[in-house]
Amino acid sequence: MEIVTADGELRRIDHDTETDLFWAVRGGGGNYGVVTALEFELFPAPEIHAGALFFPFERAPEVMHAWHELVSAGLPQEITTIARVYQFPPLPILPEFLRGKSFTVVQAACLGNERDGADLIRPLTELGPDMSTFGMVEPAALGHLGMDPEDPLPAASASRVVSNASHATIDAFLDSAGPGSPSQLASVELRSIGGALARRPEGAGALATIKGDYVMFVVGRRDEPGGQGRGPGPGGRHRDGARPVGRRRSLRELRGARRRRSAVLRRGHVPAPPGAPHRVGP
Repeated sequence: MEIVTADGELRRIDHDTETDLFWAVRGGGGNYGVVTALEFELFPAPEIHAGALFFPFERAPEVMHAWHELVSAGLPQEITTIARVYQFPPLPILPEFLRGKSFTVVQAACLGNERDGADLIRPLTELGPDMSTFGMVEPAALGHLGMDPEDPLPAASASRVVSNASHATIDAFLDSAGPGSPSQLASVELRSIGGALARRPEGAGALATIKGDYVMFVVGRRDEPGGQGRGPGPGGRHRDGARPVGRRRSLRELRGARRRRSAVLRRGHVPAPPGAPHRVGP
């Protein structure tokens, strides 16, 4: 990793060089400097099994509970999956089959062959979706799996980690964003986490894992200047209606020694404000 610290120095840091700073910038918060380059290892994966299952919006309770049962029973780390409810706005940039319509959608990507991927999601495909886009695709196709628009739109998003998820969690999700709810959010989803996100490898940084079952991610439109439309952020009308069950965890949430170590390192790389006492070390 290359980083420009507050003293204007360009530093190359890794597991062997400036190890404390390398530890801190990987999850310890901000103010250490500006990262200008990252070096990481890639693995060959010519094709993966990925796609989406489209169900009627009204089947959200059935589909969301089935998805939760599948994920909570334990999935191999080769697969990641998302369940979401869509309420697409009537925008001309959207394909006609999506424009102004609502769906319950399950998406997944599996690092494996078509047979293995199909077996993993079989409990969901047996529900009988209206449409399936699953197949073997190049990894670059994942950028289109979420059907995000390529051009900027007036939208806002928010996310939280959901812990100790149960069927009651799914019921609360549906009450907030499912059929019959007051939600007008364009997309409300639960993303499965685990795998590498749940393991602390040797040489990990300040924040090596994300503890929880799902990440809840919501997207809404901002129809008016100043954000007073349908967005989930401050000023949006539906933020409270999409509050997840479980304790909110910040990605910058560090405990005791990690916080103190980060603070010490930050003081070593960020100049103190004028008039502040100068401290070096703990």
